[in-house]
Amino acid sequence: MRSYLPDLSRPRVGQRRAPSASAPALAALLLAIALAPGVSAGSSWYPDPLSWGNGIVLCQFAAGQPAVNVSAFGLVGTGLTTWLTGMEELHPNGTVAAVANFSAAEWTQANLSGEDAYDLAYSTEVSIVSPSAPAVVLGSVELRVDFVLPAYAGSPAGDPAWVWVNLSVANWTWQESGDHLETLFSASPTNPASEHLHRSSLAGWLLASTSNATGKDLEEMGFGPNATAQPVAGAPVPVSATPALILSSSLATVAVTFGANAGSFRTLAFTAQVAVVLPAAIAGVPLSEIIAVGAAAAVASLVLALFVRRVRARPSALIFANEERG
Repeated sequence: MRSYLPDLSRPRVGQRRAPSASAPALAALLLAIALAPGVSAGSSWYPDPLSWGNGIVLCQFAAGQPAVNVSAFGLVGTGLTTWLTGMEELHPNGTVAAVANFSAAEWTQANLSGEDAYDLAYSTEVSIVSPSAPAVVLGSVELRVDFVLPAYAGSPAGDPAWVWVNLSVANWTWQESGDHLETLFSASPTNPASEHLHRSSLAGWLLASTSNATGKDLEEMGFGPNATAQPVAGAPVPVSATPALILSSSLATVAVTFGANAGSFRTLAFTAQVAVVLPAAIAGVPLSEIIAVGAAAAVASLVLALFVRRVRARPSALIFANEERG
């Protein structure tokens, strides 16, 4: 029997701006955050459990949960850290029906890098609990987050200055058929002393991280306008994805609501993006020269990633799309 986890698509970033969070949405967001472990910035990334770059972007990953620090290759002490914060089921009126218990999640890492892209996948299965104390287990959900970095310019995986954050949700235990899901992402400057967050001024992007010293944007984060849902029966269908931003200079939380009446589907696939803003030069050295040098290092890095994937390949706790169960 095949798994219901879907292949992960990469929808383009939408053009709309995020609406302000309503009172029910804010209450739901705070509830899910309470059940999610935090990610600290700064020194927690060094030494990295795993990192790789393509000569343009450097990705550093956290152990134990799906989190990545994205920075421009060669810009030391910069970066935007983003991670999956939580997930919940909402009734049509915005009240919370159930919450995924991320605090008890045990994430499994898998290096799925190929010839065209680096890919680090985190997967887990967590319980779904009632929103009120004492929490009662109501079911479970299978989750997977892939951080995908194209290996070179012209890669079929996409723009090499972008990191794709692909979220897959499978077999959520629905409480009512008319409910819908909301997913929470968080982001912060990896070094808050050198960067701060603000709402992006660029069309199609929601969030930006800016250098305190120069005032220039260093990283941008955006969210796809739609997700793809697989109903219990029939073909996959698009579902609207509406982000709501809660923002301070050092921390952003984005609640992405999928439809308003989109429940009872088996799977959901959604993509966010983090991109570096490329300067013309770094420390007086033209960017083209830095990329040329970095590209050579990227080739060696990709070879190493593929080698590590083969040597350290382990079966996941989940079975992904197009894989047969034993």
